[in-house]
Amino acid sequence: MKTICYITNQITGNFHQMNYRNVIENTKSYPCNVIVYEGGIVNRSLSKDRINQQILFDFIQPDNMDGIILSSGSMLLFSSQIARENFMKKHESTPLISLYTVMANTVNVRTDNEMAITRVISHLREEHGLTRFAFVNGPADNQDCKARKKGFIKGLKLHGIPPEEGFIFEGDLRSKSGKDIISRIIHENMDIEAVLFANDEMAIGALEYISNDHPHLVGKYAITGFDNVNNGALTNPQLTTVGQPLKAMIHKSVDLLLKQEITPGDSANHVIPSELVIRSSCGCDHRETKRDNKPLRKLETPINRPMDNIRTFDLEDLFHQLTVLLREYQLDNCFISFFEKPVSFEIPDDFVMPEKSNLKYSFCKNIEKIFEDGITFPSRELLPRDIKLEEPYALVAKPLFFYNEVFGTLLHDAQQGDEEEWENIRSIISNAVKGHNLIDEKNQLVNDLNEALQQVKQLKGLLPICAKCKNIRDDKGYWSRIEHYISENSEAAFTHSICPDCAEELYGYKQEPPKEEK
Repeated sequence: MKTICYITNQITGNFHQMNYRNVIENTKSYPCNVIVYEGGIVNRSLSKDRINQQILFDFIQPDNMDGIILSSGSMLLFSSQIARENFMKKHESTPLISLYTVMANTVNVRTDNEMAITRVISHLREEHGLTRFAFVNGPADNQDCKARKKGFIKGLKLHGIPPEEGFIFEGDLRSKSGKDIISRIIHENMDIEAVLFANDEMAIGALEYISNDHPHLVGKYAITGFDNVNNGALTNPQLTTVGQPLKAMIHKSVDLLLKQEITPGDSANHVIPSELVIRSSCGCDHRETKRDNKPLRKLETPINRPMDNIRTFDLEDLFHQLTVLLREYQLDNCFISFFEKPVSFEIPDDFVMPEKSNLKYSFCKNIEKIFEDGITFPSRELLPRDIKLEEPYALVAKPLFFYNEVFGTLLHDAQQGDEEEWENIRSIISNAVKGHNLIDEKNQLVNDLNEALQQVKQLKGLLPICAKCKNIRDDKGYWSRIEHYISENSEAAFTHSICPDCAEELYGYKQEPPKEEK
């Protein structure tokens, strides 16, 4: 049975969650296994506590994966051209689909970004008679944002509206930048009628800011987004947006990998048309828009949350408590493995992934197994080969990390539970492992200090010494020569010489005292 993987920076959040769930849903119609690798954004200049999650991507090798779907639109969002090229080179031997971002020598599946924004302007101009437009873009080097900005300028020209200087803003695709920019437009009293955002997150941020801080201005600006995330239908007013055909794009990607069987190095561009989703934020009459009524996969949260009770730095105790949690939430297929040595964030460019891992915990078919000595296996295989899962399976691989260290991997079922809850479980495990390691380090340090103290011998207190021969009596009542006693009870060693008085008595001459150095 074939195994394909979906590589993404995260599976939580509106946009990422929709993609992830569509991948799992679309692969069900094929006899294949799927593994989701969740490992952060490919960018070494990002905050250090996110860098080393990327080592998870090194586990993907041609001999353990038959195809890759890469969420390039988000994973490579803030990466440099060199970083993108290096990442793609690592996987050039495996059939690969780039989702959203067009990559060279790759099969790309994307939507019509440029034409979509042009259609938005046509709607605002023809249906609402607007002429004063602003556009809030994302990162300047992002391909999708470049195309959407190009579509904005093209749409204005199509309707004879010259783009005005200062009416194109640079955002970062996060909701805060949407709030900041709409705040600037309001406080500077800019002559703007419509604000087109390059994604929904920024548009939602802007709508929330107006609703909360300037409710008297609700409806003053026509506001649109791009992506059609679930929360867009929950804003007030509801967000008019461009619906990226996520289901169709992912269906096409899965079909290309498993049915048409592309090969490494194949190059093609598949453009899936987008859809303009008209709601009320653009100025159209408020009406309930069609929503996906399929309920979100949420965990049934009991009144007494077992997750809140996991407070231990003892790994065996942690595993037992985790089993209680998984049974309470009716989850299955959870595996915890640790690298032979944690990986620090100081990852060199020639970094080699940890070759070996040890499986420490398994929860499968409601059976808990704790392996005290661990089962050693190649890290990139994620599980020892004698752990047999019922096929076809869908799993998510997450790095277990704490700030600047990666300890190992959490492997869990992709079709059970909620993404946010699994992320909380990962965080709890990571914190407990870090605490366990710190306690081990402290205990080892204490042992090392005790051993050092045992080796350091000190003389103290009153010592019985003979007034004539100067022998010393030990604590057992035995007398011994002073040099022997001191050697046995300290780190001092002796060498012999003759003092001036003894030299005169024994040999008839008196030694001259040493001369002082000038």
